[in-house]
Amino acid sequence: RKHGKCLEHLKSKPSLIPDAGRGGFARHLLHKGDIVVPTPMLHIIDRDSLHIYDDAGILINDQILLNYCFGHSTSTVLLCPNT
Repeated sequence: RKHGKCLEHLKSKPSLIPDAGRGGFARHLLHKGDIVVPTPMLHIIDRDSLHIYDDAGILINDQILLNYCFGHSTSTVLLCPNT
């Protein structure tokens, strides 16, 4: 902790929001102004830009970056760690 930031504040578990999948939850009591995850985040405006298409224009997969991003399928907000 003296020379860096820990990621100990956050844990992943099923969301309390119905049909939302998994969410990030605090492991410890956090106070106003505490840093939860010390990483800059990149806002991806168009989630579809992470799709991979074949030569015929058929969706075949997503960029692996999507595995590390936070968002919801009904939201335009997609946040990805910028490290």
